[in-house]
Parts: sequence; C-alpha cells; structure tokens
Amino acid sequence: LPVIVPRTAEMRMLEAASVDDIDGWEKNAWGIREPPLDDPSRADTMRDSSAHLDLVVTPGLAFSRDGRRLGQGKGFYDRFFAAYEEVSLQRGRPPPTRLGVALSHQIVDQVPTDDTDMLV
Repeated sequence: LPVIVPRTAEMRMLEAASVDDIDGWEKNAWGIREPPLDDPSRADTMRDSSAHLDLVVTPGLAFSRDGRRLGQGKGFYDRFFAAYEEVSLQRGRPPPTRLGVALSHQIVDQVPTDDTDMLV
C-alpha cells in the first residue's frame, strides 16, 4: 500500500499482511490508514527484491480512455511508476500493470498531461 515518506515526498509501497493488519495502522491527517515506515519486517517493494508488484490500483480525479490520469498535482504516483519501472527492469521482471479505477463521470475525453505523467 502507498505511503509518503515525510520530508522527502517519496512514495513507497509497503506490504499489508491482512485486513486486520491494515485496521491496526495509524490514520494520517486525512483519516487514511498508512503502514508504519519503521517496521523492518514489512516488505518495501523498492528495496526488497523479493517483494514485487504485479498490479497498482491508481487513484485519480479524472481519466481518459487512452490512459491519461489527472491526479492531485503532486506527482507521487508518476515518480513512483517511473522509478519502479527501472527497478523492475533491473530485476528482470515486468513492471506492474497500472489500473485506474473511476466512476463513469470521471472518464473524460481529454486529460491535461505533461512529459512526466505516466499512463495507467
């Protein structure tokens, strides 16, 4: 599950063992439960070569049918996808499938993007 590292603005994906595990996590300022960063037993997909992502369900405000995504404007997912794609290739693994989940009114004809935006 995604978590933002304080002071670095780096997004990391950490392992969740179960729903009960998630229920025990602290809530952040927005009321969203986040995995603790200081748990050495929790696999970090960027640092632990045995932990590999196959699928990343990606949030967004709007999506186009050609895979463009409008996020919150901070670039967390885009930077993570670019970095993890490199890590996957170094490990000889395919990068994870990126899936955008949206309500019908979030699917639009065009989404403004730039060179740093990654498709879902």
